[in-house]
Amino acid sequence: MLLSRYISIRYQFILLLLIVSASLLTIIFMNVSIHKESSERLNALESRYYPALERAVKLNSLLPSLKQQFDAAVVMEDESALITADELTQTLLNDAQKGARVLPEYAQNFENFASSLQTYSQQAKQLSLDFIELNSTFDELSHRATLIDKQLKALHSISDQLRENIRKQVVETIQTSEAEANQASSVSILLGGILIVSLGVTSFAIQHSITKSISLVTQKMKEIASGDGDLTARIEYNGKDEISLLVSRVNQFIEKLQVIIKSTLNSSNMLEKVSTRMEYSAQNTLALNNQQQIQIEDVTRSIGEMLGSIKHVVDFASQADRQAQSANQKAEQGAEVVTKTSNQIELLAEKIRTTAAKLAELESNTNNVGSILSTIQNVAEQTNLLALNAAIEAARAGEHGRGFAVVADEVRVLASNTQSSATEINALLVELQNEAHGAVEAMSQGLESSSLGVHNAREAGQSLSEITTQVASITQVNKQIAQATELQHQTSNQIQQRLDDFTDCSQQVSHSTSELESLSHELSNIVAQLSQSTSQFKV
Repeated sequence: MLLSRYISIRYQFILLLLIVSASLLTIIFMNVSIHKESSERLNALESRYYPALERAVKLNSLLPSLKQQFDAAVVMEDESALITADELTQTLLNDAQKGARVLPEYAQNFENFASSLQTYSQQAKQLSLDFIELNSTFDELSHRATLIDKQLKALHSISDQLRENIRKQVVETIQTSEAEANQASSVSILLGGILIVSLGVTSFAIQHSITKSISLVTQKMKEIASGDGDLTARIEYNGKDEISLLVSRVNQFIEKLQVIIKSTLNSSNMLEKVSTRMEYSAQNTLALNNQQQIQIEDVTRSIGEMLGSIKHVVDFASQADRQAQSANQKAEQGAEVVTKTSNQIELLAEKIRTTAAKLAELESNTNNVGSILSTIQNVAEQTNLLALNAAIEAARAGEHGRGFAVVADEVRVLASNTQSSATEINALLVELQNEAHGAVEAMSQGLESSSLGVHNAREAGQSLSEITTQVASITQVNKQIAQATELQHQTSNQIQQRLDDFTDCSQQVSHSTSELESLSHELSNIVAQLSQSTSQFKV
């Protein structure tokens, strides 16, 4: 028991593990060996004995069929049954050869069977042919049949003996495997029992040693804890196991605890003073924070009023921007209308120029027509004079000039009509010339007016363009004002948000300060309790 103190607990458990491992390996090795031998036997049964036994059973079962074929050939005098008998004989010989290959230790038995089978088959076949062809006497054939039946019985005896020997070998192999398995199970149970007993004894010894050592250390620590708190006492333990290391660490801990308690006793008074000052500072901080919170609320209220004013400015700037944009649109529309009007006036002026040119050409043509009419009037006057002279000459001629007088009258009437028509046409031409001249003058005045209108329209368009430019500038300025005002509004909102956050932080600080004051009071109580607790130790 004392020896366990000088052996490490780790090595004690390692020793226990080695004992368990060695026992388990022994059991496993033994079971593996027995399992291997059993597997080899089972493989032999599967690959050799069972196939050989099947061949032996087949040989024994086919012999009656072979005899029946020979009997059928004799009774029915059918040589085809002999062919079937030869096929059965060959099948039996093949099975005997396979059995000899599968189970070499019984190869001689299979060969004896094959040799006897060949002899029997040859003699039975010859006897059947002799019966069919009546090559011998009946007595001789009966004697030969009796001998062949004896050979068949010998074949049955050989096959039965072979089958029985193989069956006994199979049973013996199975019994051997079962015996070894039972033996392995018994040995495993025995070794398991020994292992359990050894494990229990060893575990109890280790547990008792560890428990006794721990009880010793616990008793020493209980004496320190339940006494007057003497931190100068140390635990004494003789040993080299883990308990010795534990005792050493506990002594180091007690020594460190002694230093800490001593330092705690020295620091508790200072901590009490600090807690008192901290409580006083927390009260002052709480008062200042309340005053600061009131000021922040005033600033927040002022910022809110400023935000209201800025919002009105934003609304006015937005309204001015919308009106400037509307004026800009109207100015652009007016400029577009003026441009269209100027283009129409220029087109009208061009048409007036064309019409004036046509009227001037018409006036020139009417002047030409007037000269032509003058010529016509002169011709008509000359014709009238000639007609008058012709009438005078016709009157002088008397009866001979009567027809000429009629013609002269007609010519005179025609000349008179021509002169009258020419006079009317001349009057119309004069009136037309006056009207054309008036139209030309009116067209000239309209052309001057249209030119002046085009000039004025261009000046109006230029003025509207300048107005549009100025309105666009005003619109841009209004947009900049609106953007700046909106930015100022957002900035003011951010300032108000920051003030709200600062108010929340101030409230949190106030709450934290209140908690700090409470904690300071609790700290004072804890310091008092700490002083009371540390005073129980002897350092």
